[in-house]
Amino acid sequence: ADIGVIDVFPLGASGKINITQLRSPQTQIARKQPLTHSEKKLARIWSELLERSDIQMEDDWFHIGGHSLLALRLFSRIHTDFGRTLPLSAILDHSTLGDLASIIDETPSNQELTLK
Repeated sequence: ADIGVIDVFPLGASGKINITQLRSPQTQIARKQPLTHSEKKLARIWSELLERSDIQMEDDWFHIGGHSLLALRLFSRIHTDFGRTLPLSAILDHSTLGDLASIIDETPSNQELTLK
């Protein structure tokens, strides 16, 4: 088990500690910031929907508080902000910010992506 010092515990809306936002010390060292335009734009969307400010490339949608109902809002925003229509199943196979940003970049504008 990793042990680290936490200055402030992340709290949820109920005022309880949000354990999904706690990270191991080693995870924090190796985290990678979004770099491309699509990665940064998608990170802002995730930040708004998940009410988090520390979104990184390897963050997994489901591990940091995302769920299927919230994914509907995510894909609506992807359609509006990127002009891309992705199937909702894309989040199951491409659940990290980096993977999803890559799929968005590979999908032609205003064209629906079909995943195999």
